[in-house]
Amino acid sequence: MGRPIKEKRRYMGEDGLWYYKCYICEQFCPEYDMSNNRNKPFGKDIYCSSCKKIKREQTNQNNRKILTKVNKQYGTSWIEPTGRHLNLKGATPEDQMITIEFFRKMNYDLSQPIHIQFAERIKDKYGVELDIDDTPYQIKEKRGL
Repeated sequence: MGRPIKEKRRYMGEDGLWYYKCYICEQFCPEYDMSNNRNKPFGKDIYCSSCKKIKREQTNQNNRKILTKVNKQYGTSWIEPTGRHLNLKGATPEDQMITIEFFRKMNYDLSQPIHIQFAERIKDKYGVELDIDDTPYQIKEKRGL
């Protein structure tokens, strides 16, 4: 009955280096070829560096596919970073109606830029004047502003 015998995941080679078994390629790789992970035993991850790089690229590709699918399905129905206007191009009719109804319930005039109306409301309510310009934040970061 006893415990099942565990498969060895590491061993010390004749050259004095530790060798770890990669879960993906199932080969024993030297310690310096394994990726680091402080949360795992012995500070080494369960994947070798090359397999981890391939796995990361596959994950990034899958994430890009999912985002592309979501953008095509729902469209871009958010306020652009410049804040100049409401970008409802490509949005479904339901999303357009929900967005327009939301801003109407909050008494925004959709013929005027929303960010200016928002800044006026903040100034009236809290007495704080917001710095408004049409420069996107990406350009500001490049300039160091």
